[in-house]
Amino acid sequence: MAVDARSRRAARQAREAAARAGTCWFDVNELKCSLRASALAYGDQYNMEGSLLYPGVDAGVQGFITSIRLKQIREGLEDYEYLTILAQRRSRAVAEHVVKKIARNWHDWDSDARQLLLARAEIARLILAK
Repeated sequence: MAVDARSRRAARQAREAAARAGTCWFDVNELKCSLRASALAYGDQYNMEGSLLYPGVDAGVQGFITSIRLKQIREGLEDYEYLTILAQRRSRAVAEHVVKKIARNWHDWDSDARQLLLARAEIARLILAK
């Protein structure tokens, strides 16, 4: 599958923006004209290992389709931004207190998604509080 010039340019811009932010992934760094060759591992099924973008042709979309992985990375970056805002408006200790409720250390964190949503709601409430 040949990727059109606009899609290649958009992917290059995304890759460069990620590099500036200090976030790069192997499958995006070496984007070639055929994503299909690197994204497929088993017959005609995508292997889902590290790919952030998939060719949209199979879904009838011109260009790329974002992966769930890329959407979750975005969610994590947004969480970081909200915690930064909370630390600036209240204090770093307040932000760390919320984080410690769901992530006590690198190996001890809450896997219940509901707890993450509750923490996000608390962060929003604390940011908006006067």
